[in-house]
Amino acid sequence: MASKSKLKKLIKLAEKGHAGSQNKLGVMYAKGTGLDQDYAMAVMWWRKAAEKGHVDSQHKLGLMYRQGRGGLPQSDALAVEWWRKAAEQGHPYAQPALGDMYNFGLGVDQNYVMAVMWYSMGADQEDYEAQYKLGTMYQYGKGVDQSDVIATQLYRKAAEQGHAEAQCNLAFMYENGKGVALNYSAAVKWWCKAAEQGSAIAQHNLALTYYDGLGVDQSNSLAVKWYSKAAEQGYAEAQFNLAIMYRDGQGGLPQSQSNVLAAEWYSKAADQGYAPAQCNLGAMYRDGSGGLPQSNALAVEWWRKAADQEYTLAQNNLGLMYRFGDGVPQSDALAVEWWRKAADQGDTEAQYNIGKIYLKQDKFSDALRTFNAAKNNGCKKSEEKINEIFKIKKEIKLNEKKWKCLKEIYIKKNKSKKVTSYKDCAFCGASENSIPGIVIHKFCSKCKMTYYCSVECQKKHWKGHKKYCLTPEERRVPIELRKN
Repeated sequence: MASKSKLKKLIKLAEKGHAGSQNKLGVMYAKGTGLDQDYAMAVMWWRKAAEKGHVDSQHKLGLMYRQGRGGLPQSDALAVEWWRKAAEQGHPYAQPALGDMYNFGLGVDQNYVMAVMWYSMGADQEDYEAQYKLGTMYQYGKGVDQSDVIATQLYRKAAEQGHAEAQCNLAFMYENGKGVALNYSAAVKWWCKAAEQGSAIAQHNLALTYYDGLGVDQSNSLAVKWYSKAAEQGYAEAQFNLAIMYRDGQGGLPQSQSNVLAAEWYSKAADQGYAPAQCNLGAMYRDGSGGLPQSNALAVEWWRKAADQEYTLAQNNLGLMYRFGDGVPQSDALAVEWWRKAADQGDTEAQYNIGKIYLKQDKFSDALRTFNAAKNNGCKKSEEKINEIFKIKKEIKLNEKKWKCLKEIYIKKNKSKKVTSYKDCAFCGASENSIPGIVIHKFCSKCKMTYYCSVECQKKHWKGHKKYCLTPEERRVPIELRKN
């Protein structure tokens, strides 16, 4: 803390217009060092110095406009104006800041070439932020020709200065063999450096390497350790993966306790809108596991959230709930609607389920087309249904042929009885209403096609009729083939 005498001297110099003193006084007000924190006063002194061309004050004034602090309106345009003044004087922080504004079109028209120019100026001054951002431009070919090699070189320069995001990107390049030879051990080294600085993505990816044993000895305990660190920072994917490890009993705890922790971490990730966690949380509500109450309604609620994000497993599960009326009113139409959403994304289980609905509705061509799509995507059980459809079609043709033959025999045998109408009595030939008291002839309850004027006639005719008496289903296909 500055002594009172030194502070008075500083204020006196600032009031006389000394730019360096004005800048320093602004810093003291901004940090609350030796003075009560007051951003408005900081802005006032920085403006005075900036207008005199003090480069650091110009940079800081631009930052205050960007953030809308110290009583200033938020203004990207004015931030650009002050950063440009500082950048043109070679300020190493103002140059990448101005590059950002061009990169994202903030306060200026988006221009990747200009962004690269300002990032390059900062990188030439060994500013690690500029080196990192210029690396991203080369990695994705924005404003420059794409080059993983140059991107890796720039990431390395920034990473060696301790830039955590550059360390993460350098680890990624090693892990995927981009711009450098694939080297899992080198990737782990840089993941570790970034993770130790508190980078959640590095902690998560380091956990993945321990879980998979890439570049390190496989270790579930170290995977849990690093997933936990990232999860506690709110990193949704780490929360999800940590939940999976607990669910699968890989967290070193009793299964009953592990399931409870799995539910807790699924919930945290699900609340952030992470679709895979929402889907798995729905499954836990359906099963009533992890200390959660069994609730089909809550399962549906979470699956719907994930399904609305085009997560196919949730769409498929939601379709099943509608198919069987669990937690929602039964509706084959809505089941198919959700399955179709998943099927359009290539989900084989959804394609298979739609095929079963078509098969149930006797839409054999649609069922065959859908089962073939599922089969082509690797669904082996679809082959059974395809074979079943061909068997059904074969039986239909055989039964149609058989019925046609039996019908011809029947007509030939009954020609002598001069049955003039299909509603005439098949035994005595009596026409409807021809016998007093007979209003409508009754048909055979099995085939529903042969008519009789009385029970007596039906009994007398049964010996000859039973050979040809087929139910409507038997005329098409044996009922046992209609299952599922």
